[in-house]
Amino acid sequence: MKKTTKARRLFLIIFIAAIAITGVAIPWTIVRAVTCNVPSGYATIQAAINDSSCDTIIIAEGDYTENLVITRSVTIQGAGPGFSSGPGVTRILGDLSDRVVYVYTPSTPPGSPGVPTPVVNISDLSITRGSVSDRGGGVYNDSAVLTLNNVYLFENYATLDGDQLYGSGSAITTIQNSVLLSFPGGSGNSIKYSSGAVLGSLTIINSSLEGAGLGSTPRYAIFTTRSPVLLQNSDIYGFDGGIYVNTGAITVENSTIRDNYFTGIAFFNGSTGAISGSQILRHGVTGGSQSAAGISMVGSVTVTVDTTTIANNWALDSSSQGNGIEMVDYLGNLGVITVTNSTLRQNADSGFYAEVSVNGAPNSGDITLMNTEVYSNGAGLSLLSIAENGGNATTILDSNIYGNNGQGVQISQYGKRLLIERSDIRENGNYGISIDMVPQAEWARIRDTTIAYNGGSGLYLSD
Repeated sequence: MKKTTKARRLFLIIFIAAIAITGVAIPWTIVRAVTCNVPSGYATIQAAINDSSCDTIIIAEGDYTENLVITRSVTIQGAGPGFSSGPGVTRILGDLSDRVVYVYTPSTPPGSPGVPTPVVNISDLSITRGSVSDRGGGVYNDSAVLTLNNVYLFENYATLDGDQLYGSGSAITTIQNSVLLSFPGGSGNSIKYSSGAVLGSLTIINSSLEGAGLGSTPRYAIFTTRSPVLLQNSDIYGFDGGIYVNTGAITVENSTIRDNYFTGIAFFNGSTGAISGSQILRHGVTGGSQSAAGISMVGSVTVTVDTTTIANNWALDSSSQGNGIEMVDYLGNLGVITVTNSTLRQNADSGFYAEVSVNGAPNSGDITLMNTEVYSNGAGLSLLSIAENGGNATTILDSNIYGNNGQGVQISQYGKRLLIERSDIRENGNYGISIDMVPQAEWARIRDTTIAYNGGSGLYLSD
């Protein structure tokens, strides 16, 4: 170790001496971030974007009619967002002639060096009046990394999908402290996210997605295919449906999804979800044999729900249903759901509803409720199998099911195994527990459970 140190010192002395003798200077390059201003330095935002030396672009207050194309890393900052022009407000308007912002990673010929993925930060401004015949009226992110902070997106339209935002390829988008307001006339989805072979992601934090009112377009606030989504401390309301998860994954934390027309969160075959600390409220249908639900699960779906309230989902006529959680099969495949520390209350038909309509799902459809309150619904739990062999295991632990208008727990030809332990099932309008598990039943066990003061029998068994 000493020899190595001495050798390094000797080399340094010789190197410095050589510089002193030859007079050779060592070049040092200092890279400084460049801030560019619009309109004082550049007449347009696009002109500043086209100057690759502009690392940060500061846009003064005012309205700018532009259709921006961004293919490099840059930070764009306005004076502040607003729905109308005024002091302290920067708005970028697409003039209903094209999308407002297009961010993408340029493609390169096979075998050539790849292009760095653009990292784009946009903050403190509004993006509005974009209109396209394809996708992404306000913003289109194609395989770039994009952050929108304190941004208003509104009055943007896309004929095919993604009125406010469309993400494709490996796009990574983060939206925080922002408002997305959608009006009728667009594609039907405020945000559409669809990953390619390399998954992108969508993160929404402390933001609001607002629709134009019940029963109007856009169809969903968020529609995602394959891309993982995180919704945190945010609010979604006023759409036909809140979120549609199609073969993707979503995490919802400390958020409110409310007052949409027929569904809060819809999961389709192959998707997963984790919902915690949230409220899913007041989704309903007016009739026509439709179904409304706080959470809808179709097919092979895996969902966990914790410390969440699902309430006041409704239907106006007897041909329709309003359920807290609804699980139905897709080609005979059912989902798996675990609900813990949560509340299912005041839903028009059932707090939890499951139905198998075809043969072929004998080993799916596990339902677990732990430390959960189910009360003041049309019925507590209604688990049905029209095919007589659907469903698997139903487990209810440390839960209270009470004050429902109909039965507390109804098992009708559904599942192989039923376990109810340390629970309280009381004061329901019909049977406390009704069990008909033939022909596939293996066992039903009820332990340390109170069944009392129900309108029908406490326990009704049928074969």
